[in-house]
Amino acid sequence: MNNTPEPDYTVTVNGLPVSVHSARVSAHPLNQVWPGYQRPLEQTELAAFASWDMAGPAEVQVTCARPIQEVRVRPTSRGIQPRIDGNQIRFTVSQPGQFTVEVNGSHHALHLFADPPETGTPDPQDPSVRYFGPGIHQPGLITLTSGQSLYLAGGAVVYGAVAAANATDIAITGRGILDGSKFDRMQLTGLVSLYACTGVRIEGITLRDPSGFTIVPAACQQVRIRSSASAKRSWRR
Repeated sequence: MNNTPEPDYTVTVNGLPVSVHSARVSAHPLNQVWPGYQRPLEQTELAAFASWDMAGPAEVQVTCARPIQEVRVRPTSRGIQPRIDGNQIRFTVSQPGQFTVEVNGSHHALHLFADPPETGTPDPQDPSVRYFGPGIHQPGLITLTSGQSLYLAGGAVVYGAVAAANATDIAITGRGILDGSKFDRMQLTGLVSLYACTGVRIEGITLRDPSGFTIVPAACQQVRIRSSASAKRSWRR
């Protein structure tokens, strides 16, 4: 189960607060091969993540609850030089992308998803759309059939999982979080389980704490998986 405390970071972008979430991830290096059961708690650690949409340069301010000795913002190829003032970190992001803020080393890092403005959001009243707005939702297993879409709005945390079989033209999109922590370990094959589906689009959402694998497209065709910025983002326990 994903029973994680509040993260030790707060974030503002252009002076506006941004929600920061926690995810329990595997610590590195590991000293035990995964033997088919939940990895012991001492082999995990907490990471934090936050996301926002941006059309132009953004001034990011991070406040850390821990004393700051050094900070790195990755990827280093972006050439971002953070400014440190006490327990605050400031830097400018010139364009959308995905970044990691490492305070005092790589452990307990803060991951930032700066997305371009969202376009093509569906109509909440469309009967073919399963729409989840901002807030906490607990729908359990969500089954999609041909022609249906699942949309998770920014600010939505949906405790559930998605399944579809022999379906065509389905989509799972948005800026929200799909969280599988309410399911027992290996209760489901994947947080998104697809079988013999054609024409699948998964885009923009954040996947957190699956009970098994993250996305399982078995015997599927024409599956497109991408984030709104660059690479798919997901968290596994």
